[in-house]
Amino acid sequence: WAMIMAYECDNCSKMLPSNNKYRIHANDARLLATLPPYASSAYNVDPKWAIGNQHFDKTTSRLFEMLMLTHGSGELCAKILYEFLGHEYADKTMAYFSFCKETKNKAQSYPKQDGDLLTRYPPGPDTIRDHYDRAARSPHVPWKLSDYHRHAREIQKVVAKKTFAQDHTFEAVKNYGGSTGAKALWDICNENSEIMSAVLVPSTKTRDFAHAAECVVRRKGFSPKAAYSDTFPAMDKFWEELLGDQVKGRLGLFHWLQRITKTLRKNHFQFGVAMRDLLDCAYLYNQNDLGKLLRALKEGLLNGRSYSESEIEDMQQTKVFRERYAQYLRKEIRPWEVIKQKLESLRLRIAKRPQNTCRI
Repeated sequence: WAMIMAYECDNCSKMLPSNNKYRIHANDARLLATLPPYASSAYNVDPKWAIGNQHFDKTTSRLFEMLMLTHGSGELCAKILYEFLGHEYADKTMAYFSFCKETKNKAQSYPKQDGDLLTRYPPGPDTIRDHYDRAARSPHVPWKLSDYHRHAREIQKVVAKKTFAQDHTFEAVKNYGGSTGAKALWDICNENSEIMSAVLVPSTKTRDFAHAAECVVRRKGFSPKAAYSDTFPAMDKFWEELLGDQVKGRLGLFHWLQRITKTLRKNHFQFGVAMRDLLDCAYLYNQNDLGKLLRALKEGLLNGRSYSESEIEDMQQTKVFRERYAQYLRKEIRPWEVIKQKLESLRLRIAKRPQNTCRI
């Protein structure tokens, strides 16, 4: 795209010193944002991405917005741009030489990809990351509120009515580089898995996220009945001071199972059987969800393949069923008395097994 026109506003120029004109380029984000969509679409760039002298078209910018969620460093985005240029150069080279061959014209030496004609290169990872951050904070959108502030307000209005879970994650910090000084990201979500707050913290100590937790608790409508944590009961007193003794602390299902499975030998020949029996003690799948899944498997609605009842039964005895289809099924935790009874039954079954069936 080339910028071939600049606009001057007489009314704005009157507010400037004499002989000065208020001039704005035709592809300036401020101008593009004020135009109706049918007019601004002539310039294939999202106004919020029209930054400086490097403008990304809508296809590229939308691709960046999706990739940045998991590749925040911009490394992959820069690689895609460079590879795209290489493919485009190869296509034009083949088209040129094939045309010369077809028309029986003598082919001239085609310009090298990194020759004298190419004076500007695509932006690197840091530049792309800066563009993404500036676009996220740009007010040049139809609703005049930047994506950053809109997302922040959406998170700030989320509350918990039944339960909430808080945890620390470390992988997300890699997207921010080492300049932040953060060691982890503390997040808290409600019973619908909606994030209520997410902050970078220098350590996993309670004092580093205490202020963010207090801000969440003060929200209007925040009235949970239980609090889930991966470190329960370590921070029970902290949450009791914030919420009172009416909110019960709990250990999440995943971390409860993890504390048990960490003591098992994963290379044992009966590890898969032990995991299946342990999970059966803790929860069961929602029966309506399970019924719909079984019907979909029998009719071949998921991947085009129909399974017989015996094949589904065999699959349920392995981890394949859980890895493939657990995302379609809601888990319902069994009552505590049922869990204790099933665990005791499992212990008795293991105790009755012959000693020679257990090998390392």
